[in-house]
Amino acid sequence: MKRIHQIIVIVIVLCAIFIGLGYKNLWAEEQKSATQSSTAKKWSASTKGGAQLWSENCMMCHNLRSPTTFNPKQWEIVVPHMRVQANLTAEEARKILKFLQSGH
Repeated sequence: MKRIHQIIVIVIVLCAIFIGLGYKNLWAEEQKSATQSSTAKKWSASTKGGAQLWSENCMMCHNLRSPTTFNPKQWEIVVPHMRVQANLTAEEARKILKFLQSGH
């Protein structure tokens, strides 16, 4: 009976070790994926125009507003606030603002 108890304890310890190693590798893969995704986003943002960035990012949470919804000065207030909410780069926000202000 004591021997079975020892085997069960060993199996539990080994399972815990393998699970821990698995999570460690999973975490490393997740970090690597996030870094690659961020790099890809930065690269693709430099090739996209304001209209495309606006539709791709703002439409995730909103029905798209017409660029004429606000005047150019109002967009200067809205876009920086939404930049934070949407996690946009400065370049992306600048392109979106330029696009929205050109609607007048």
